[in-house]
Amino acid sequence: MNVAQLCNSHGFPHAWSATKYHHIIFREIVKQVEELYDGNCIVVDGTWLETIATHEKLEMMYPNVMREDIDHIFYVDLVDAPEEAWSGGSKAIFTQLTTAKNQHSIPVNSFFQFWGHFAAKEYAAYKDIDLPWTGNKIFLSYNRKPYDHRKLLIRTLMESGLKYDGIVTLGNEVPENAISVEENINILNANILGDVGIPNDIATLGDHDIWQQAFINVVTETVTSTRFLSEKIWKPIIGKRPFMLVGPPDSLDRLHALGFRTFDQYWDESYQECHDEIQIEGIRDILVQFSMTRPEELKEMYADMKEILEHNHRHFFGEFARSNEALISTLVKDEM
Repeated sequence: MNVAQLCNSHGFPHAWSATKYHHIIFREIVKQVEELYDGNCIVVDGTWLETIATHEKLEMMYPNVMREDIDHIFYVDLVDAPEEAWSGGSKAIFTQLTTAKNQHSIPVNSFFQFWGHFAAKEYAAYKDIDLPWTGNKIFLSYNRKPYDHRKLLIRTLMESGLKYDGIVTLGNEVPENAISVEENINILNANILGDVGIPNDIATLGDHDIWQQAFINVVTETVTSTRFLSEKIWKPIIGKRPFMLVGPPDSLDRLHALGFRTFDQYWDESYQECHDEIQIEGIRDILVQFSMTRPEELKEMYADMKEILEHNHRHFFGEFARSNEALISTLVKDEM
């Protein structure tokens, strides 16, 4: 009889909107392991595993890891932590604690997109909503956690004379110092998953009036060094906006492989092939050029790219969502 020991160590609050999807998919993986593998198996949920990544905590919380007769151990990263983060870290600790004959990884860079699956469900109401650009701002960039690449982006844009051409948010370790959308640079406080002065809104496009003010969405991904697509990149696709991206250098190629189109016919997207600082400089140069462009020309550009925006929106809720859903039942099979 197959036995799968569930090591569920994720760090999501139970009330958070993403948690139920994480549980459903993780249970499906456990089920597949039970069906496909003989002997004793352990499935390790590696999401935010660093919160328990010491020998003492692991031995206390998961004594079955110490068993002598483990045949397979699986490491699963579904949400935040890229598979590469295991290297020399939590995966190594688990490896030391078990004598499992076989070790397997189900990495975050498989074609299954957790945040795409989440967004297709949670953003379903946007399938039939149109929020066209009707304002006079060139860009919108929502940033919550004040990671270095986000602080560099906002500082670069502000120092380049773009302060009044866009709408930005940026959290701060001192919440009252956060940059919010009220009058462009002001204060908004919220205690959600760590108070950095910015609400953690992963399930909506935010205030629709604010969304409609800006032409381009400047996305800053959670990480920039390893392949990762979060709900942040799906928002402009769902909300029918062109986007620029500070993220892993192959992100646009990844989107192309998933069937989405980007905007290289309107601006040079080679900036995205580089890393943080060069990406940000490239985005700055494009936005500065747009700031010197007549509003009528920008409106014409927006109208011209409607075909791409509609394609991406339709593809997200159509073929992409169906393919992503189908992958859930074969995650273990495909990786093994």
